[in-house]
Amino acid sequence: MSSERARAITATGKRERDSGALHAALKCYREAEALYRLEGTSGCLAHTIRHIADMDREAGNIATSEQAYRESLSLYRELPDVRRLDLANALNGFATLLAQKDDAAEAVLLTCEARELYSAEGVVPGVEEGTERLARLSDE
Repeated sequence: MSSERARAITATGKRERDSGALHAALKCYREAEALYRLEGTSGCLAHTIRHIADMDREAGNIATSEQAYRESLSLYRELPDVRRLDLANALNGFATLLAQKDDAAEAVLLTCEARELYSAEGVVPGVEEGTERLARLSDE
């Protein structure tokens, strides 16, 4: 029952985010996060936290975003059946954050891993974004 409610709340959060209401979207996603934590649904929790990390990054909440990315990646890496695209998206978002805060070494590692996953999944824009980020980071 909690997961159904969490999915509905997440859907509302996605609509809020798509409309530009970042604060309202974050509130929805955090409510869904709490429900997934109660239920112990690791995959859904990892995915929800990754979206929270993305929105916190967009809002300029760097420390909160970094913490959320680290937790999301930890959860994803524990899943036996993780979707490679989900992991790639989390790695890519975190690499973007790290590049913004001038942590080039870790950003390069995460970008390389994300790019490999995007390549394996045939996601050309993800591969191209990673290649561009690596070029920028090597110029710095």
